[in-house]
Amino acid sequence: MNEHLKTGALQRTQVGKGIAHDSAKKHVSGEAVYIDDMPELPCTLHAALVTSPVAHGRLKSIDASAALAMEGVVAFVSANDVPGHNDIAPILSGEELFASQNLEYLGHPIGCIAAETLEQAIKAAKAVIVDFEELEPVLDIEAAHKKQSYAIAPQS
Repeated sequence: MNEHLKTGALQRTQVGKGIAHDSAKKHVSGEAVYIDDMPELPCTLHAALVTSPVAHGRLKSIDASAALAMEGVVAFVSANDVPGHNDIAPILSGEELFASQNLEYLGHPIGCIAAETLEQAIKAAKAVIVDFEELEPVLDIEAAHKKQSYAIAPQS
């Protein structure tokens, strides 16, 4: 017989009864240490995303020169900087890390600023100039069917 079963050390579940996870006592007692409670390591950088301001559009250009000239800003990365395949879809494909051509939703990541402080990163991200052509978004099922605009290809 398994040693854990003999000693009763193995936690068991029962329908309708919960099991506290391993750090629950620290959470409720205030002893848990969260990432924001830890001191930053030397040379820590902070990131802020540059995102699509429209629900649907075509990306024309990105100008990060003003942001890169700001104090504390270390880098700007976009789809052009992703080595290899710019696709992070977990199951199928077609979900870009950073938009390369099509802006598919409000807040779609276009790029990322890295800076010495979070405040600098946020300020710099707002300074990136994104030139785009706004397109009419497809906002309901009937319009999507009519335009044959699908999140994934229809299953056959």
